[in-house]
Amino acid sequence: MKHSSVVIKSLSQAYEVIKEMNLDNDQGESDYRTAGRRSLEMILEGRMQERVSASTVSRVAQSLDTAVAAFHRRPIKRQYRFLITDGVVLKRKTGAGSVKRVVLVALGIREEGRKEVIDFSVAPGESQGAWETFLTDLYRRGLS
Repeated sequence: MKHSSVVIKSLSQAYEVIKEMNLDNDQGESDYRTAGRRSLEMILEGRMQERVSASTVSRVAQSLDTAVAAFHRRPIKRQYRFLITDGVVLKRKTGAGSVKRVVLVALGIREEGRKEVIDFSVAPGESQGAWETFLTDLYRRGLS
């Protein structure tokens, strides 16, 4: 069996793999594991046109975690004309049925009118505490 070296080097690469796993409704959150390592293995084999080892699948899963975590920790340097926040309730199908998840989202509108997701966070609900934690983190990282 030929072993390939696969590393996810950017959030866009991570998002593409997550999207192929049909988990983009979770906005890239690290819950791709719930789809199972087998799903990730099938996607990688389809993209690479060859079999992948269990260790390759594990390395890619770790790379996804790293890319998503880096996105959530990155400094926010851009200035935005408008800030839009919203809590979105998403349903996910699991082996045990459907699960609802709340995702807090901060969307920035740049000077030229372009929309950009600044960050997102899976939260237990849209409580004042959840919003304060989310917005405080954005402020701490440079959102002004």
